[in-house]
Amino acid sequence: MPLQVHVVETAAAGRARRRVPPRTLAAALSTGLLCALALAAPAAEAGQPDWVTCEPKVDNAPLEPRADGTFAPDPANPYKGDHTKWSTQGVEILLKRNDGDKRQFFLEGMNYEPTQIGGAAQWSPFNDFFYTNTNDTWRPLWKRDAPLMRAMGVNVVRNYGMWKWEPGFAQSPDQPTANIGTAEFWDKMNWDADVAAEKDTQFCAVGSYTFKHPTHMDFLDMMWNGGVDPIYVWIGISLPKEAVDTNVPNKDLADYRQFYLHTAKWLAKKYGDHPAVMGFVVGNEIGNTAKVQTSMFWKLINDLHQVVKASAPDKLTATTFHDTPDYALKITQGEYKGFTGPQVYEPDVWGFNPYTNPSLPEATLDRYRKNVVVGCEQRDGGPCVKPLIWGEWGVPANTRETSTKPAELYPNKWTAPNFIWNQRPPPAECLSAADQGPPPGSGADPAEDYKRGETSAKLLPKRTGDYKLPGALAKLFPDSGYAAGDELPAALQADWLAAFWDVTRQHKADNSVPREENKLTSGGFAFEFRDEWWKDNPHPAFHGISGPATNCPAGCDRKPGDQCEPGPANVVFPGGWGDEQWFGVTGARPYKRKATDDVTVNGKLNGGPDTLIPRAAVVALCEAYGACE
Repeated sequence: MPLQVHVVETAAAGRARRRVPPRTLAAALSTGLLCALALAAPAAEAGQPDWVTCEPKVDNAPLEPRADGTFAPDPANPYKGDHTKWSTQGVEILLKRNDGDKRQFFLEGMNYEPTQIGGAAQWSPFNDFFYTNTNDTWRPLWKRDAPLMRAMGVNVVRNYGMWKWEPGFAQSPDQPTANIGTAEFWDKMNWDADVAAEKDTQFCAVGSYTFKHPTHMDFLDMMWNGGVDPIYVWIGISLPKEAVDTNVPNKDLADYRQFYLHTAKWLAKKYGDHPAVMGFVVGNEIGNTAKVQTSMFWKLINDLHQVVKASAPDKLTATTFHDTPDYALKITQGEYKGFTGPQVYEPDVWGFNPYTNPSLPEATLDRYRKNVVVGCEQRDGGPCVKPLIWGEWGVPANTRETSTKPAELYPNKWTAPNFIWNQRPPPAECLSAADQGPPPGSGADPAEDYKRGETSAKLLPKRTGDYKLPGALAKLFPDSGYAAGDELPAALQADWLAAFWDVTRQHKADNSVPREENKLTSGGFAFEFRDEWWKDNPHPAFHGISGPATNCPAGCDRKPGDQCEPGPANVVFPGGWGDEQWFGVTGARPYKRKATDDVTVNGKLNGGPDTLIPRAAVVALCEAYGACE
């Protein structure tokens, strides 16, 4: 996706959003012309706009572990009120509230990334919709969403990033690696975590400009809800893949490392004693086959875990991986050479993102038992066993209209919705030409859809008599067009989610049963709360589809190098397509604005929060999580 930098808010109310094209920005940075688009020395220097102030000059030292791999203790800021302590025992996660007993905790969760239509993760606020400043921009989103998730029975959410300083202006792939964005200036940023450092100012220094996210305390308090039906939070420590890429120059790798270590330290120091915080997720799906065979990959994850623990020893850490066996490969270079990932992995919990049935033979649970739980010893001789959570699980709510183009072949046989839940699904290989068949609507092209202004994506239909909107939830969907008792669309998406959660409940973590029963999972996060139109889409104001598939060679005679790419065509999903913009359990439409209008104006949501549209999945999850009869 081409990178665009959207600088959304200034600290002072009344300042409109401005956009800076990445190459223009890079040129400004390289020539020293920028501080709020005009570089500055100390605040209030002649010629500065009156809305710009600069942080005091700092010169940070690198954060590095001690000889034993830990970081020096630096206790989190104390929270006045309730406390929660999280721990693990074997494959189980345990919670202790205040002076109560430790109890096993099972995550009935939601991935929560409430990007407004027209926004994107690559733009400000870089997935962090959870902070407050003088503009208080994002609070209306939580006020809309927290009561709904609570009513659905959600007990935990995961977000994909919280920042003190936006990592902004991250380069696009076609830009030189010399510009790594804000990370380059980690040593000139004020990382203080006390209340005094929340002053709503911006950061200026030679070569960089970024927005500060002063505090996330109001969001965490809303999730805690005074301890009544709390929704616990896993804070995302977002990592770019470049931070663990051995092809990136060493200077850039060192800057990435320090920027994210300081970010993790600030988060743990600031929020590590808050009762709503359950843990910290270090990265998401950044470990491919090549990266997990390097010590650098595991070293950064372990150091981030340790820096969090130095301030928040009673909270959990995890990393989430693709649903592949790569994580268990042997490490071929660096200080961990000769060990496997599970032998060196230090975070408290493992996370995987399965988009298939995890209980099938040789699937996620089988692999985890074999690679981590049974017969694995860490470097110190202790067991590798740790709890397991699903970092993501879900399916899109769409299929596609039938195309007028010739059907494109792809390497999975389409048979029927949800057949993946059969014990013996067809193998994912190129079948004979007579057996190959596409899912409905193959052949669409996202660029052509956008050009004609009409998507070939089609919301899956409702089913007569099923998934009726409960009255308790209906009132939380104002202006959606749906009332209590209405049948909701995308019934097959709901079926898939219900089936997945049934499998998960059957395999709930239990230390007392034989390991071969695979009762290993502590639940996880449904993907996701709402549709996000920007995903795999250069036009985030257009609700489209993902890319087309390429043809497989006829027959089963594929050779190395043959191009046989299914793209979004995927028999696992009930509509036959993995279109990334349709994974929400709710849909959305703009409220009092057009999709192409700015998301924010003068520090406020333009028009207000998007209107959420319920789907059958809302009812399926509410029932699965025990909040709806």
